[in-house]
Amino acid sequence: MHRDIYDIAEQYGKDTFLMIDKLGTDKMPFFFTLKGRTDAMLEKVKFFRPHFTDRAMQKFGHLFPSHLPPRMKNWRDKYEHHLLLKMAGDGVAEAQRWLNEFFKSAEGGFFTCTPEEGSKAFLHRFAAAGAAIRYQAVHADEVEDILALDIALRRNDTDWFEHLPPEIDSQLVHKLYYGHFMCHVFSSGLYREERRRRPRAESANAGAVAGARGTIPGGAQRWTSV
Repeated sequence: MHRDIYDIAEQYGKDTFLMIDKLGTDKMPFFFTLKGRTDAMLEKVKFFRPHFTDRAMQKFGHLFPSHLPPRMKNWRDKYEHHLLLKMAGDGVAEAQRWLNEFFKSAEGGFFTCTPEEGSKAFLHRFAAAGAAIRYQAVHADEVEDILALDIALRRNDTDWFEHLPPEIDSQLVHKLYYGHFMCHVFSSGLYREERRRRPRAESANAGAVAGARGTIPGGAQRWTSV
């Protein structure tokens, strides 16, 4: 998970995080159904702006204190990428030995999560995809639609980031990077494009540029730590 999607998830995925943390995942289908029905009903009422429930839930989340552990926040400030590893059995000691040896010469670091930190870290990661969509809903007056690109990487690729022409890159509000460890198809960007720029042509150009790297339209996820 890149630092930018970490921040988006912290701000725009907070209500999802809190609902799952406090109520459990089994309650989520009910809330999603209720949200969908409410949105469908309010769309018929001119008084309400689009995405009313997203805006309301966003404000609701602000009523609660910070939900992420302090050590995660410190790590966010320290590093640009974060990787979550969940190990079990003999793999715990094996991973610790390997990471200790690896970071003797490599830039970066790691820490072993407490049970609470581990649970909240993975829940934060889970909320990231929905948070990216929430951002677009809350800022619908300011940004155009999302262009989601899944970039298929070779297993020995070291250059993970696409390089867009300046005339396209300058028009993007956010570029969000996240995916799954050991998955060679990463979501290499959910682009937030400014509405005033009329971005459809730029979206096509961005897709063409990334297409040279094996792009699949869609939206995956990532988290990394160096």
